[in-house]
Amino acid sequence: MARHVSTYSRFVVWLKIFLMLAALGILSTIFFVAKKIEPLQTIPYAEISVSDLTREQRIGNPNYSGVTGNGSLITLFADAARPDLTDQGQVDVDKLTAKIEDRDGGTVRITSPKARVDTTDQVAQLVGGVLVESSDGYTIQAPMMDINIKQSQISATDGVIVEGPQGNIRADSMTINTISDQKYLLVFNGGVKLVYQP
Repeated sequence: MARHVSTYSRFVVWLKIFLMLAALGILSTIFFVAKKIEPLQTIPYAEISVSDLTREQRIGNPNYSGVTGNGSLITLFADAARPDLTDQGQVDVDKLTAKIEDRDGGTVRITSPKARVDTTDQVAQLVGGVLVESSDGYTIQAPMMDINIKQSQISATDGVIVEGPQGNIRADSMTINTISDQKYLLVFNGGVKLVYQP
């Protein structure tokens, strides 16, 4: 029995030594396998140079909140905004998102990959695939949209698809005009196709 205990104790001691040596071996391979670092080498994931950043004027993550003439709350935010150096009234925007909430609690969300805003005339052109989503289940998809803030008018002249709980509409163009407080006139033109699902 004593021989069995001493054999077991000796095995545990050797196992401890072996595990310590194995751990040291694993740690040493980290230093042998690791690549040599060049101190003057550029960071591999830096895609924008400092000279590009200083040459280009831009604002990162701009946002704006306000109230429209009819009392709706509007919030705008984007990934970046860059002023046009040749025309100070023009601003190019990346990944624009606009949220409009009316006084009754209904919301409309507009997203666009790119937009060009004319701050002088208060118009904006959204391009690259515009999506409008309303809280009552309607969506509007269009390659581009023009928004006239002064006249409260939205137009899509390059094709449009509107989907809702009761069907969908496809047309070559669409305009939305404000006719009075909380009332809008929606007009479709050119190759209008309506699918109604009562």
